Amino acid sequence: MFRQEAVTYDQRMRVYTALRQSHLPKLDDADIVSFDDREGTVALTDAAAKLDVYIDVVPHEDISWSTYYAGLGILCAGFVSGLWLGVTPFSAIPPLVGALVITVLFTVSALVHARYDRRMRLGSDGTPPSMEVDR
Repeated sequence: MFRQEAVTYDQRMRVYTALRQSHLPKLDDADIVSFDDREGTVALTDAAAKLDVYIDVVPHEDISWSTYYAGLGILCAGFVSGLWLGVTPFSAIPPLVGALVITVLFTVSALVHARYDRRMRLGSDGTPPSMEVDR
């Protein structure tokens, strides 16, 4: 777990103001939320469910692609550091072979990612669903 820092009053007020004056009215106009400025209430509408397709949905036991690539980058940085410092067993690996290993790792990852994206794409032509909301 990470340690969460306390949010200052000024930070909280900036977010509150932006939400109340800009974001919530726009979401209300698009019928994504029902926002009552006088009552200070916000509720999701049924139309909000149509937006799930635009969110990076990651199953419970999975990780997001951004987290995967960050981890792969850290792993490769450790690998390169081992090569550079000549630490055993990395000292036995020629630098060109090390570069090839990293290149193959990222290339295979990118190909798997591209295949995954193609499978998850909506519609046969790859066009995302319309943002128009039925009223």
